[in-house]
Amino acid sequence: MITELCTLIRFLGLKKNLITRHAMLTAKSPIRGYVLTNCFWALNQIGFIDELEKNNADITSFCQNRNIDSTILSYITKYLARLGYLETKNQTVSWTKRGHKTWTEIEGVFDIFSSYEPFFKNLCELLKKNVSLKDIKRNDLSVALGFQKTGEQFTFPIMTQIVKKIHPKGVIELGCGNIDLSRHLLKNFPDIRFLGIDHDDRFLIRARQSMHAGKLNGHIQLLKRDIFDLTRDDADFAPYNLVTAIDLFHGYFTDGKEKLVRLFSNLRKTFSGKNFLISEVCLPDEKQMKRLAYPHVEHELFHDLTAQKTFKAGELEALLQESGFTIQKIWRVKNLAARVFIFCN
Repeated sequence: MITELCTLIRFLGLKKNLITRHAMLTAKSPIRGYVLTNCFWALNQIGFIDELEKNNADITSFCQNRNIDSTILSYITKYLARLGYLETKNQTVSWTKRGHKTWTEIEGVFDIFSSYEPFFKNLCELLKKNVSLKDIKRNDLSVALGFQKTGEQFTFPIMTQIVKKIHPKGVIELGCGNIDLSRHLLKNFPDIRFLGIDHDDRFLIRARQSMHAGKLNGHIQLLKRDIFDLTRDDADFAPYNLVTAIDLFHGYFTDGKEKLVRLFSNLRKTFSGKNFLISEVCLPDEKQMKRLAYPHVEHELFHDLTAQKTFKAGELEALLQESGFTIQKIWRVKNLAARVFIFCN
């Protein structure tokens, strides 16, 4: 190594050698992040990571069963093995301890961010005006899957601790999706009744499948309704005294605050006398944003590209109060993921 270093110094000089080395190291981080992310996304989308989770994955049989190019898959697994995430022996692939730990920790965030992949594939065409933002759609099912996994790590446990202080007899989950929050709360409150409300058949089908698999049909009910059209006559809401919602409202904020004020006013009327527990991502200041553990800078770019708008500090609370709600308690989580939890009625 010393001989090689002396050779480089002789050819380039000490200063040029140090500058070149620093430039290469600086470039390696974003390039590796880009390539690694795309490799993980691809393996996850074709189901290969699910195969790894079972134990060992055989490239030949996997590719034959799914009509996957075995040569390309071998290139990708070799790359990940060189970085220490996988072990390969002939055509057999398995996680390393480091690789499995890494994937377990990042899976939820990767699912959420992979749903925006179509936007980044088309960035150049968007810049050239060959493609319009309205022509590109995110993968909502991927967002829901990531929501479940990240929720289990962070948001759901906090909601659980707050619910413990409220002692509700029944819980309504607005925008329930795959009823992830209800299923999590049910583990801690087996005697509470739950009602999930959503308008999307894709999610309601998945929710029913989850309920059937977990034998939860007697504990959780589902109602197909658009939250903007909810009325007191849509169901018997009497058994429920707590209404919950996570990351449901910011998607409508870009249409102006009037739309949300009308929505909140209607929800307050529909669920008159009930308590609400609402959680939303809250926009941190510019200096704090890049220091958060969660990749919030990228999150905001995704929101910009998909015409979503994050609530600034205090905006959601102000809209709720303008709609007639009384704020009882606020919990702010600023450093980990810039999130707010609001208890109101």
